Amino acid sequence: MSYKTHQQPVVYYTISAEDLPGFVSSLIEQYQATQQATPIESKQEQRDLMTVDEVCNLLHVTPATLHNWHRVGYLTKVKIGRRVLYHRQDVEAIANPHKSN
Repeated sequence: MSYKTHQQPVVYYTISAEDLPGFVSSLIEQYQATQQATPIESKQEQRDLMTVDEVCNLLHVTPATLHNWHRVGYLTKVKIGRRVLYHRQDVEAIANPHKSN
């Protein structure tokens, strides 16, 4: 049985010694731009979002449970860069189902 792997295509460039420093700088800038996470706009917005660990501790569940809840639509996650976060209001609604907002 064979599996296909998702590999990036190989690209070759011919660059003169004079152009090399500028080319390398350009590649580094492009790479850094793709690695930066989208910044959270305000401190208020940071307080309105909870990390996976915070949600797990509050609800006494595992990260796998959070993943399953997101998959079935019970609790929606927010991705900012590589970070997975949850809206505090949604988490508190699950933690306190009889409390009205």
